[in-house]
Order: sequence, then structure tokens, then C-alpha cells
Amino acid sequence: SKPSFVHYVPIMLQAVLLCLSGYDSPHIEIVVEKSKFTSLERKKIKFVDSACAILGINTSERQMLEEIVVLGIHVKELQSFIKQRSNKRGCGLYIQALCHGITHLIQRYQHEIILFRRQYGITAVSQQSI
Repeated sequence: SKPSFVHYVPIMLQAVLLCLSGYDSPHIEIVVEKSKFTSLERKKIKFVDSACAILGINTSERQMLEEIVVLGIHVKELQSFIKQRSNKRGCGLYIQALCHGITHLIQRYQHEIILFRRQYGITAVSQQSI
């Protein structure tokens, strides 16, 4: 028999929490929008249609979740920025301090997600299974 909706809620919540932490999920895709007027790009999150259909997520819920989960993209981009700068020699003191501060904020942010998971009994699963 097909698992009930209640079975899927922890799976979707876990996927959202992983994405907020900067990990990838097959339930979510990243869409890059290029500006018509500049060389800037804007990244957006889009839930895969099949995931929404299975979980019964309506359009307004989907839009809200997509707006929230975009934070995970920013976490990944900040981590990439820090990694690029930490591998360069001769990086200035200002950049080193900035990277250190951002790293500290990301660690606090990810710690809050872990506390949320513990508080609500969301069991950890590997990133590969989400």
C-alpha cells in the first residue's frame, strides 16, 4: 500500500532543513535567471512538481517554501566565497576577518537548524537519501 501523507511530512521537512543548511536535494532544483539589462544572475529555488504532488503542497505553500529555502543557496555561495579566499595566499586582513565572521554566522545558523531538528524529533538522514 502507498504510504500516507503523514509519512512524507518528515521527509519534506528534512529536505527543507538540508537545503537551508546548504545541501542539495532531489526534491528541489535551482533556477538561474539572467538579467536582461546587466550581467547579474539571480538564483531561485523551485520544488520539483512530483514532490509537491506526492506531498499535497498547494501553490501558496510551495511559494512560501521556495522563498525560505533560497537561504540555502546563499549559505552555499558564502561557503564557496570563503573556500576560494582561504586557498589564496596574500589575502588581506580585511578579507580574512570577513571570512571568519561569515563562517561564525553560518555555524550559528546551522547549529540552530540542528537544535530545531532535535527539538521536534526529526531524525538525521544522510544527504544522499534525501
